[in-house]
Amino acid sequence: PGHGDDAQWHRDRYLGAALAAEGFAVLILEPRAGGGDEVESRTSRTLLAAGRSLAGVKVYELLLLRRVLREHPRVRPEAVALMGHSGGSVLGWLAVRIEPGWAAFATDLQGSYLSAMPDGRWLDDVSPALHALRHSINDTTTLPIPLYQDAYEYPAGVRPLADFLRKAPYQSPNRAE
Repeated sequence: PGHGDDAQWHRDRYLGAALAAEGFAVLILEPRAGGGDEVESRTSRTLLAAGRSLAGVKVYELLLLRRVLREHPRVRPEAVALMGHSGGSVLGWLAVRIEPGWAAFATDLQGSYLSAMPDGRWLDDVSPALHALRHSINDTTTLPIPLYQDAYEYPAGVRPLADFLRKAPYQSPNRAE
């Protein structure tokens, strides 16, 4: 989910339930300190001052949930893809770069990694080091997995996304083509 969204919002508004209805297993991370509010700003500033980042914490949690999903008996581990919305997309770009083996990535936003609200509150992705790498992180030509990009808030709906996910080249030795 993006800033200010929770798992239920993402399920209902950003295609989570629609993808489940299409037969996909959907796991939605419930973000902590992701309200685009003073809590998120204070947490981002505190972690950066300590040489850490809130983006790093959230990507770590995302990668742990990926492992949980891949262990589910009804999920093909080689077919686990990532979909992000807004701030979730910005963190998704990091996750697919950090840990290989994703089947595909769907996104509606790229990040600058210096996101701040007009009133000066910092979002979770604020990181001068990541900002310096933003062009490489967001480079679609070097992404080693299939990429689905839609406009912000996925206005194309579930059909093209579901079709994309069904066509992603999964590497399963047990799958009949």
